[in-house]
Amino acid sequence: MGSQAEVCYFAYGSNMDPIEFRKCIGGRKHGLEVQQNDIYRAPGELKGWKIYFCHADDCYPEDEDVDVWAADPNLTGICSISRDTSSTVYGVVYWVEGNVFDTLDKHEGTTYSREKLKVQTTIKEKTLGVGEPENSKFIETSRKSGEVECWVYVGHSERQETHRKPTKRYMDMLLAGADCLPNRYVEMLRQVETLH
Repeated sequence: MGSQAEVCYFAYGSNMDPIEFRKCIGGRKHGLEVQQNDIYRAPGELKGWKIYFCHADDCYPEDEDVDVWAADPNLTGICSISRDTSSTVYGVVYWVEGNVFDTLDKHEGTTYSREKLKVQTTIKEKTLGVGEPENSKFIETSRKSGEVECWVYVGHSERQETHRKPTKRYMDMLLAGADCLPNRYVEMLRQVETLH
């Protein structure tokens, strides 16, 4: 990695898909060039929070793929999280350089705020990088399992009142992170009713 300080990012939505995440931080949508092929990823567990699906509204720019978000974003559900002491959100922890948040902030839109939260992570000896499939490679790490501080995008509270169904393609991106999720959580995601 480069000279930027390394930080952690916890993804629980479409960025659990390593290929989607690479596209996002690569600046494809916003004209920023960020090369991050060697990012390490690991399972993450955010206790005291629950996942829900709310309307997409301004979260995705006009050049996004309408097959994922539907022609009208207000009809389409995307992930957010809210506090719930009896629940846990599972996802993917990425170790990234701090400058990727210039791109991620734009990608997430104005109805999400970025908060620093404590996430429990289980480190694997090796993990697959986030490059294109033909260029991805296994990355070794000396990191240790335990609690890490991660940047997490949290939807504004009013979004909880706007339940929407996600598209099947959107859910497929969540399920692309299944290698980092417990089996019971993967099954729960598979049971989510989709728009199409």
